[in-house]
Order: sequence, then C-alpha cells, then structure tokens
Amino acid sequence: MSNTIWYTRCPVPTASGIAKQYDLFDQAFADSGWQVRNIRERGADSGSLNTHFSHTLDDSFREGGGSPPVWARANGADTSLLGVCFVEETLGLFVRSDDASIQNVPDLVGKRLALPEWPELIMNFFRFAAQKAFVSALQLEGIAESEANFVEVVETGDHFQLLNPKFSDGSDRNIPSYYHCQMEALLNSEVDAIFAKGGEIAAMQAAAGGKLRMLTNLIDAKPMWAKVNNATPRILTVSNSLVR
Repeated sequence: MSNTIWYTRCPVPTASGIAKQYDLFDQAFADSGWQVRNIRERGADSGSLNTHFSHTLDDSFREGGGSPPVWARANGADTSLLGVCFVEETLGLFVRSDDASIQNVPDLVGKRLALPEWPELIMNFFRFAAQKAFVSALQLEGIAESEANFVEVVETGDHFQLLNPKFSDGSDRNIPSYYHCQMEALLNSEVDAIFAKGGEIAAMQAAAGGKLRMLTNLIDAKPMWAKVNNATPRILTVSNSLVR
C-alpha cells in the first residue's frame, strides 16, 4: 500500500502544476512506496477542500498565493515555507473605457473602489489582493489609504473551482472569470474601478466586450513593495509532518 503526499495549488502558473500535468511526480516517486495525489481525490466536500487554505492536512504541500499560508500559520497551522518564486503577471486596475473622469491613479480619490466579498471563503484572499493593489497604487502617488472609498461587491462563483483547475487540457472554459460580479458592477456604474490579475484578465475582458481599460499595471512599479500581492510572489509551503 502506497503512502500519499497530498498536493494542491492556486489557479495560477506553478511548477508543481506543470509537474502534475506531465506526470513528473509519478516518475520521481516510482517504486518508492509514495505517490502524489490531488486533494480533490479526498472528496468534494468543504472539509476536504478547505485544507487548501487552512493547511491542516498532514503530509501535504501547497503552491500559490502567499496570504492564505500566512493566515493559516497565524492561526496555528503546522506548516513551513520551502520556496519562493516570482512570476511576472499583470496586476491591473480597471475602469470603464468611457469614463473620462479617470485618466490616472490620482483620479481614483473619491471614486468607488471595489473590494470583493466571497461569503463562503474561509480566508478571502481576493479582498486582500484588491485592497493591497489599490493602496499600493495610491501610495505610489503619495496618496494615503484614508483617501480611498472602498465598496464591497459580492462574488457568487464557486470558489472551490479555483483549486487545481485543469485549464491546460484544451477544453472550453465554462465558468466566468473570478472577477465577474465586480466586472458587472463596474459596467453598471455601481463601482468606478476594480482590480484583476493574471490570466483571468483575458476571460474578464472577453466578457466585457472591450468596455474596460486598464488604468495602471502594478507589475511595472519600481519598488518591490508596490508589486507584492497575494500571488506575487508565489510560495511553496509544506506540512511539517511531511518535513519530519
């Protein structure tokens, strides 16, 4: 009977995702008595899948955004950091294409800046990412966070679809972007700016039909503190039971 190392990743490009896709784990652990399995194989219930955020599953590792592991460790999870990597990806603030009142970041002062609310997420990393992006963009212009007017927007998607997605198998995508409700709020003039990042921007822009424009891309910022966000850098964390 094989021993199991459990694996999970965020919906972003990761080395472990590539390794899983190309069966490199199977090759590396062949004849070792160990196998690497996706946490989805444990079941689709929240108790099984929430370990992606809480890191409470023994003999497991996780690769992806940094805020959930930090949150998990702060809440007592027996987990350690093994590696850090940086991936250049768009960290964009978006406004309506026809909104002439917003031409640069200082124009965001007094505007309604969307913060996503995911009611079922045990750790809302999307909210952290959006708030960090807005605050960093403002601070680069010498504007304090107190000048920001944040507005909550509820996202209604299934957050468990974010875990270990199979976007590389060539099949058509049948779920909206992770920013869909915020995009709708922006197009309906319920908010004035939203944050979106990475490959999800393409899905969002396709749904928006060219009605959004990117105001700024924080990945181009010079100081490192400005571009640090949930998935910049990516981190590899592992349960200490596996380390031991």
